[in-house]
Amino acid sequence: MGPVTLQPVKRIEIVLLQDAMAEVTGKLDALGVTGYSIIEDVLGRGERGLRAEIGLGVFQYQYLLIVCEEARVGPIVETVGPYLRRFGGLSLISDAQRIIG
Repeated sequence: MGPVTLQPVKRIEIVLLQDAMAEVTGKLDALGVTGYSIIEDVLGRGERGLRAEIGLGVFQYQYLLIVCEEARVGPIVETVGPYLRRFGGLSLISDAQRIIG
């Protein structure tokens, strides 16, 4: 086994309604964003109170995790911002390190 190296990356976390997330991921695909994961049926409590899946697709939330280089953050934020303003949700950006083995 060779040495393990660390690559600095940005970690973008987004929680949105499922229907909005489908549009967002389509636009991210068009931007060429490839490093993301989606977790379905996210529950949480924020400024708008408890937001839980209640059996109707339009009220189900999803969590999107994107790992990218810093240069890609701007276009991703510009794509996601209008959806956060319209539908609410949460988005965080932080520094991270990718393990390259």
